[in-house]
Amino acid sequence: MYQAMDVNMLIAAAILVGSYALIFSEVIHRTSAAILGAVTMVGIGMLLGFYTQEAALMAIDANTILLLTSMMLMVA
Repeated sequence: MYQAMDVNMLIAAAILVGSYALIFSEVIHRTSAAILGAVTMVGIGMLLGFYTQEAALMAIDANTILLLTSMMLMVA
């Protein structure tokens, strides 16, 4: 029922925690920290074989992007 935590999960969790640490510490801009975290996740995932470019593209939700874009246009 429960899956054991493996090295790939720990690496992904470390990248997530590192991204949040950069965002909260404001060492670099939040947008840059988020992009750096995403690029690091895909890059390390591709190197270690637990993430593919196809999976990265499938993870993008067009409905969410459209919703956020339309909300920004309404506020502007």
